Amino acid sequence: MSLLVDAALFGVGILVVVVSAEQLVEATIGLSGRLGVSAFLVGVVAIGFDAENLAVGVAASYEATAGIALGSVVGAAMVAIALAFGLTAVLVPLEFGRVPVRILALPVGALALLTGLALDGQLSRPDVSFGNVVGSALAFFGFNAGAIALVRPVPVGPATQSFYLPVCGAALLLIVALMAMRRVPRWGGVGLLVLYAVFVGAPFL
Repeated sequence: MSLLVDAALFGVGILVVVVSAEQLVEATIGLSGRLGVSAFLVGVVAIGFDAENLAVGVAASYEATAGIALGSVVGAAMVAIALAFGLTAVLVPLEFGRVPVRILALPVGALALLTGLALDGQLSRPDVSFGNVVGSALAFFGFNAGAIALVRPVPVGPATQSFYLPVCGAALLLIVALMAMRRVPRWGGVGLLVLYAVFVGAPFL
């Protein structure tokens, strides 16, 4: 397949995601109203699950393309928690009510567990049962990573262990600290964007 075709397909895929995002948010709000539950809960289940990202990761694992499989977990998580959330906070500082401690603790625990399981250089099938217990509140680090490892054990390189996962952890801890303060000011958004820039740019330096 030529470079031009690959680039065109990639562009079409990005366009579909962008166009669909607004409709997804509106549908989530409408569904939460009809079900009588919070938009947060529906968002965690419907949007946080990120089925299309899971499909990419599983397909990459099946094709033994470890870089894409891990990127669908760690890279996509950074886009969600650092780039998207950071940009939102820069544009519109966020304030909200008290967040239960368990909501703050579960994502951190899921990432810590994934990092620990990756220390031996591989995510394998036995890791799934442990990952899904703690990671049910964070699809990327729990369910998605577990499903990918079920298809085929995924080698985890030194760069992922020593750089990508720690930077992702720093972004997640910053979000948890900000949520514990019940507000995400512009400087918090800037901090998340800086971490994302480091995540993307540092390997090229």
